[in-house]
Amino acid sequence: MEPRAAIVFGAGASGRAAARALLRRGAEVAVAVREPDDATAALAAEGAAILAGDPAASVAGWGPRHAGADAVFSPGIPPSAPEFAAARAAGLRVRGELCLGCGLFGGRIVAITGSKGKSSVVKLLADALSANGTPAVPCGNYGTPVCEIADLRPAPAVAVAECSSFQLETADEALAPEAAAVLNLSRDHLNRHGTMEAYLEAKLRIFDHLASGGLALVPAPADDPGGVLARAAALHPALRFATFGAAPDAEWRWTPGEVRGPGGERLAVAGSYFDNDVLGPAAACAAAILLRLGLAPEAAAAAIRGFAPLPHRMQRVAEGRGAVWIDNSKATSLAAMLASVRMAPKPALLVAGGQGSRLGFDGPKGCCPVGPVSDEPLFFFHARKLLALRRRYGRSVPLYVMTSAANDADTRAYFASRGFFGLAERDVFFFSQGMWPALDPEGRVLLDAPGRVFLSPDGHGGVLAALARSGALADMEARGIASVCYFQVDNPMVDVADPAFVGLHVSEGADWTLKVCRRTGAGEKMGMPVLRGGRAAIVEYTEFSEEDRCALEPDGSLRFAWGSPALHVFSVPFLRREAAAGLPVHLAHKRVPFVDASGALVRPDAPNAFKLEKFVFDALADARKAVCLAFDREEEYAPVKNAEGEKSPAACRADLSRKWARWLRPAGVAVPLGADGRPLRRVEIDPAFADSPAALAARDLSGVDPAGDVLLSAD
Repeated sequence: MEPRAAIVFGAGASGRAAARALLRRGAEVAVAVREPDDATAALAAEGAAILAGDPAASVAGWGPRHAGADAVFSPGIPPSAPEFAAARAAGLRVRGELCLGCGLFGGRIVAITGSKGKSSVVKLLADALSANGTPAVPCGNYGTPVCEIADLRPAPAVAVAECSSFQLETADEALAPEAAAVLNLSRDHLNRHGTMEAYLEAKLRIFDHLASGGLALVPAPADDPGGVLARAAALHPALRFATFGAAPDAEWRWTPGEVRGPGGERLAVAGSYFDNDVLGPAAACAAAILLRLGLAPEAAAAAIRGFAPLPHRMQRVAEGRGAVWIDNSKATSLAAMLASVRMAPKPALLVAGGQGSRLGFDGPKGCCPVGPVSDEPLFFFHARKLLALRRRYGRSVPLYVMTSAANDADTRAYFASRGFFGLAERDVFFFSQGMWPALDPEGRVLLDAPGRVFLSPDGHGGVLAALARSGALADMEARGIASVCYFQVDNPMVDVADPAFVGLHVSEGADWTLKVCRRTGAGEKMGMPVLRGGRAAIVEYTEFSEEDRCALEPDGSLRFAWGSPALHVFSVPFLRREAAAGLPVHLAHKRVPFVDASGALVRPDAPNAFKLEKFVFDALADARKAVCLAFDREEEYAPVKNAEGEKSPAACRADLSRKWARWLRPAGVAVPLGADGRPLRRVEIDPAFADSPAALAARDLSGVDPAGDVLLSAD
C-alpha cells in the first residue's frame, strides 16, 4: 500500500528521490532539513512542505497530525539522532529510502553489501542480466536511487541494489531479495557503528527478509577473518548460507582463470578484471547469483570476461619515477584503497643459485633444513611469507627464483614436489644465472673432471643479465610491475615485501633502496655502503683493506659501521637499463677442487684459484637516486653461511626460536627462558600462520602449551 503522507529527513540524492517518488503518488510530503537551499526550493515548487530548523522539533509539530505516516530517513542520518526517537514517539513508521523504494518497485531484487568491491559486483550483475534478456538496473548506494526505479520506463525486471551498512540499519520487510550477499568485511565506519560487531550486524540485516528459497551468500571461513558466516548463522539460524572465496572450503571457488561451482560448474574468467586475488572471490559470488537467476555458465563467464570496469577504478594513467600511477579516486574507504594497492603486484626476487656444500648439505642451498621444530627448509619460510601476504591482502606476490646450472633442475623439482608451498605455480618464475670458469694463479682454466671445465655461478650480479635473458623482466613488465624486492635464499628472517621498505622506495622515487644494519664487528663479512666519488656504492668486504675494515671513530665505534645484507628494492626500469649496461668482473680467491695432470681429483685446503664474479651492487653507482633504510637485525637477519658455529643452521634455528618466542610473549604465551634470555623450548611459527606480531596477536592461542616445543602451522 502506498503511503498517503510522509516526512522525509534530509534532502540529499536519496532524500530528494524519496520525496519525489511520494509526490508522484499523490502523497502529502514534508521534508525536514536544518537549512533550506536550492534543492529544497525545487522540492517546494513540486509540492513538498519544507520544515526548516531542528528536525526533532519538526517531527513534534508534524507527527501528531499524521499518526501512522512514514518517516523516511536518508542514510546519512544515524539511528542515534534525536529525530529517530521523536518520530517513533509521534507514532510514525520509521524506514529508510532503500526500503521505501523496494516497496514501491515491487519487482525482483538482488542485494549486495560488503566493505569493498560492491559497486563493481552490482554493475557486473546488472550488465550480465541485461545482456542476457533480463532488464536490470544498478541502484542504491551506486547507480539510480532505489526510489526512482519504480518509475523507470521501460520498467526493469530486476533491481540490483548496492546496500551500505547505513542503509541496512533501517531495513524492513520491503527489502526481500531473492539473492543477497555480504562480499567481505574489514574495518570501516566505526565512528558510526562503534564496534566491528555492530558493523557486521548492520551488514547482516540484508538477510532479515530474504525471499523464500532465496540465495544467501557469505565468504568461506578460510577467506574470512571477520567471521561473517558464524555470525550470520547465529542471527539467521533458519537460513542455509552458501559460501564463496578462493580457499578450498568455498562452495563457489575462484582459482586463477576459473570459477568452480558446487555442482561441477566451471566458468572461464582468465584475463578478466576480476581474475585476481582481490576480486576473484567476488567473481565467484557473482557467478553463483547469475546462475541462480537463470543464466547459463557460459553466459555468466562471458559477462565476467567482458566486464567494463567503472570509471576511476584502478585505471592506469602513467608510469614514471619507478612507479605506476593509477587512478582509483572512487575508492570510498580505507579497505577499498588497500584492496586497490594490493591489486598492484610487488614481486619478490629470490637469489638461490648456490649449493649447500659449505653447509654440509647435498643439494640446493634453499633446501637446507632450518625449521627449529619442523626442519622445514629455507625455501619454505620465504614462500610461506608470500602466501601470508596473499591471504591477508588478497593479492599474489610473484616470486622470481634465480637458480644456477648446478641446481636449476633440482630447485624446480623440489618446488613442484612441495606443491610450490601453497603458491600458485603460475606465480613462480625460475631462471638461471650464468656460469664462468675458474683460473689458477697462472691464468689457466681449471677442470673438475678430465675434459670438463670447472664452472661456477657468475655471482649475484649475474641476476641483471639473467633477468633479461630469461624473459623474467619482460614478464614483470607484462604484469605491470614497477618495483621488485630482492633477497638471498640463506636468510629465512627476511621481511619479504616489507610495506615500509617498498613504500619508502616508491615515495622517494628511488631506483634502488637498500636495507642496512650495524655490523657486529670489524670481522663480519658483509658489504659496506659508502660514498665513492660523491656517489653511493657498496664495497665488498674482500675488497676492503684490513686497515679500513677495522678503522675506528674517535668514540671507539667502527668508521664503517653499517653493512648491507643484500636486501634491496629495485625499480623495474632501472633493472632494464642495467641489464643492457653490463657490470665489471671481480676476482675471488677461493678453494676450487680440480683434476691434476694425471686426472686425479685434488681438494685443496687453501685458496688455490680465482673465481670470476659480478656484484649486483656495482650497479648502485648508476642509480639516479638511492635510499638506505636501517633495520633491526634481530628481527630480519639470521643467514646460513657456515656448516658450524656462527651463521650456521644451528645458529639460525636458535635465532628463529628467539624471535618467535619474543612474538608469543605479548600474545599471552610465555615460553620459558634460560638465564641468558634464550628460550628453553624450540619455537616455530609458519609464516602463513602469522608473519608478524600483529598477525599472531589476532590468532587464537588458547591451546598453545609453552611447556613443550611450540609449532604453529597454518595447514
